[in-house]
Amino acid sequence: MSKYTPLFITAGLGLGAYLFYQEYLKATSQTSTNFKPQKPPATDPNAPADPQLLRRSMQVLEIYSKNYMESPNITNSLRHIIKLYTSEILKSKTLAQNLLADGIIDKLFSLLAQSKNPLLLIDIYGLLTNFLCTVTGDLPALIILRQEKLVEVGIQKGLQGSENENSENAGVQNACLTFLKNLTVRDDVLDVDIGMEILDEIMKMYAKFDTDGKINATSVINNALRSDIIGGKSSEFREAFSEEWNHWFEHLSAESENIESEKLATNLKYLKNISN
Repeated sequence: MSKYTPLFITAGLGLGAYLFYQEYLKATSQTSTNFKPQKPPATDPNAPADPQLLRRSMQVLEIYSKNYMESPNITNSLRHIIKLYTSEILKSKTLAQNLLADGIIDKLFSLLAQSKNPLLLIDIYGLLTNFLCTVTGDLPALIILRQEKLVEVGIQKGLQGSENENSENAGVQNACLTFLKNLTVRDDVLDVDIGMEILDEIMKMYAKFDTDGKINATSVINNALRSDIIGGKSSEFREAFSEEWNHWFEHLSAESENIESEKLATNLKYLKNISN
């Protein structure tokens, strides 16, 4: 079964947008009116960020999640905050747990639902992935699986990618697939319905994924089919998938022809064993 895969991460539209951006500037600098990202001292790259910066950044994140507008200033501010947390929770499990207690996953899903910016979507999926990798136990996964719009924005929107067929589109898809790979690797958190939603969307989109996307997609399928499903319904889940997607392995194999990738070949080998 695949291991967890953490990610190591990069005028206003009216008065409202301006005020929100000013809040972020306050959170990142006490002495300057220009944005200056905070960095750990060069002599200690593992030093934690300033607690006050982390606290104020959460306040700004909450404001944006409730009053989001797609503007360069707001998007850039959010990306800096999310990247900050993405790196900082790898240094501190306590910080990760505190952020979960503060409801950060709810805020991230609110932003996923509202934004169409592919770079912001990639960053959000990256932070969700690192929560799954960092916190011991299943709490992040359980919070994610309880999200009202998990299927709509956590799965469908991410796998469909951005509106343009370009590298950013593939980036959104791969960020979402990496997130799903770390979600499905856990036992006794998925139920049959959510598991089927994930696999159904992947099968629909598989032909459009690039090579990395196909590698990640086959890892998600492998994880889901091998994991224990809630209520001891693993066999029922596999049967439901086979009924919904008859000859599913043949479909994956056909859409993976002429791709030279050892990782993809290995994943398909594992899936062939499951399909027999």
